[in-house]
Amino acid sequence: AMLVVYGIRVFFVDGFFIVTYGLGIYLLNLLIGFLSPAVDPDMEEPGLPTTSREEFRPFSRKLPEFKFWWSAFRAVITAMVMTFFPFFDLPVFWPILLVYFLLLVCLTLKDRIRHMVKHRYIPTDQLRQANVRRADKGQGRREGRAVASSYASDPDA
Repeated sequence: AMLVVYGIRVFFVDGFFIVTYGLGIYLLNLLIGFLSPAVDPDMEEPGLPTTSREEFRPFSRKLPEFKFWWSAFRAVITAMVMTFFPFFDLPVFWPILLVYFLLLVCLTLKDRIRHMVKHRYIPTDQLRQANVRRADKGQGRREGRAVASSYASDPDA
């Protein structure tokens, strides 16, 4: 809700594009931390379980959810306060900032999604439950079902 209020404020003031760009980059950085595992599977050998014999480890985030929302809230409030001071309104050609920001978002999220697919981790509960249902329906592989069932039976995951 605060982000919408901030967007309306920037729209009606018709300025503060550098502040908005900085806010967008910071929120993108928070999102990357939120989607990343606390321990990078590239650096650690065991990895996530792929068979029923391996130990189940729930997904732990690099940036916990509460810290993610709290940092995002503080950033939006800070950016909102900055819009009340005219010396933060630097003249820039905003379409270039928008294109560069969208390019950064696409490249960064593409890299994150590749990492998730490579190491077979799903950071959200909704996607994890959809995978459990898909694995139970028709794969027919024992190991896939065992891992999927461990996701479904663990209340903390």
